[in-house]
Amino acid sequence: LFFLIQHFYFKLFGASVIVSRLPSAFAALGTAIAIFFIGKRLGGLRAGLISLGALALNSYFIWMGRIGLLESVFTFFLCLGLYYFIKALEDNPKYFRQTGLFWGLAIVTKYTFLFFVPGIVVYILWRERQVLKNRKFWSGVIVFLAVCLPILIYNFGMLQARGHFDVQFSDLFKQVHSDWPKLAQRVSFSHVNPGGVLATLIEGFSWAYFAVFAVSFFGALFIFRKSSKMLAIFMVAS
Repeated sequence: LFFLIQHFYFKLFGASVIVSRLPSAFAALGTAIAIFFIGKRLGGLRAGLISLGALALNSYFIWMGRIGLLESVFTFFLCLGLYYFIKALEDNPKYFRQTGLFWGLAIVTKYTFLFFVPGIVVYILWRERQVLKNRKFWSGVIVFLAVCLPILIYNFGMLQARGHFDVQFSDLFKQVHSDWPKLAQRVSFSHVNPGGVLATLIEGFSWAYFAVFAVSFFGALFIFRKSSKMLAIFMVAS
């Protein structure tokens, strides 16, 4: 999806480095707005402004908004889906359709969304099981699956043509092939190093910012541990 959006930008404004980065820049602006409204909904105007301010000082977020990679657009759709997920739980289940739409757009932007799925499913089964009886919830699931169709069609087409799925899924399911040896090694789950991820985060932030983040993260979990908003706050803090 990111490359499709980028394609339309090139058609409208011509091919250049600046134009290649415009989708990321506008997506970053949209994410900042989404975070403000998520924070405002969860904790009022002050919480929204603090959330927006913290995001504006996040060096990785600023970096994402200045380069022509997938992450900025992915984060925008992820946060927009989270906002409507909260609205669906608190206001009206009809917003599950928007949730499914934007989270579907997130996964067709980047497969990273799959890492969020277990947490969402566990939370619904744990704290919001009643929504499973709501037709509007399942209509949101159908919207999500419909948006995911390009991924399914592409992967099954590749399975027929090459005998394996796309690189990430072929690596996940341990399909042996020689199409992308270097890329498969790079994304392999056997190379995941949580300590390395933490070290990267510490290196990318100032110590003061990282300390405030850590305190806020665990503080939010403690304060809202009995609240139905716990998953939302957990994801926002992440």
